[in-house]
Amino acid sequence: NTLQDYLVSPLVNIPSNGELHFFTRMFQVADQGSAFKIMVAPSTITDVTDINNYTPVQVWSEADLLSGNFNVYQEKVVSLVDYVNMQVYIAFVFENTQEDSTFLSDRWLIDDVSVVAQCPAPTFESLVALNISQTSAELSWANPSGATSWEIEIIPAAASPTGTGVVYNNATVPM
Repeated sequence: NTLQDYLVSPLVNIPSNGELHFFTRMFQVADQGSAFKIMVAPSTITDVTDINNYTPVQVWSEADLLSGNFNVYQEKVVSLVDYVNMQVYIAFVFENTQEDSTFLSDRWLIDDVSVVAQCPAPTFESLVALNISQTSAELSWANPSGATSWEIEIIPAAASPTGTGVVYNNATVPM
């Protein structure tokens, strides 16, 4: 007995350095032997409900999908670089195979799904800070990616970043 549930997106345009981002969690604490898959199909398929038209991009077991608490949402990021500049359907597929008549299965909870371009990793070899004072500093860095704006967060040395900074896209940044 194999249970297979899936959720298919509308057509999605995959940008350069495309990534699928989503938050996920499970419903039950015990491992039920389920598999969780991200699958992709081209826009040319004629039946979006036929899962055989899809290619697996990422597969997780229950143990691999989440670390820590089963009931806490965690972000997952899946590379879609093989589908750049294509229109595709993305399927979230949940599978559970029972080896006897006892039905054991989990649920797959998914939230806040987006397909975005991956931000280039920062390079620090050319980061320079000059004229540092209690209230200001002059920062400069190389820009090999050609980015036109950045987010700068100013925090005390021992603090953790909040993820909310000041967007910088010109010559000066307000402190």
